[in-house]
Amino acid sequence: MLAAQHILGLLALLASLALLLERMQLARLVAGLHSVSRPLSLLGIDRGRAALRLMLVLEGLERRERLRWRDLLVSQEAYSTEPVRIQLERWRVADWLLLSVFLVGMVMIVVHQ
Repeated sequence: MLAAQHILGLLALLASLALLLERMQLARLVAGLHSVSRPLSLLGIDRGRAALRLMLVLEGLERRERLRWRDLLVSQEAYSTEPVRIQLERWRVADWLLLSVFLVGMVMIVVHQ
């Protein structure tokens, strides 16, 4: 029973990720992750660098078709020279409400287990 719950949770996570990647622009998704990861800066993690690295990896995966990893190490053509820009947006009231509902839901789940 526990294994089935973990599998269902993983499938829900993958479906949510697929939906996000399908419906959102990559730059907005990374900007949102940058905003949500603000508490990580208290631990000394540079969220700007993490967002930039994530953006570069995801853009690279979008652009390239079946290249082997060794080809990426040798070939300079596999890399883009275009600048990467992440446009950050201010949080709106709806964003704060959604985050609050999510956090309350997570606390409720943890408390009732």
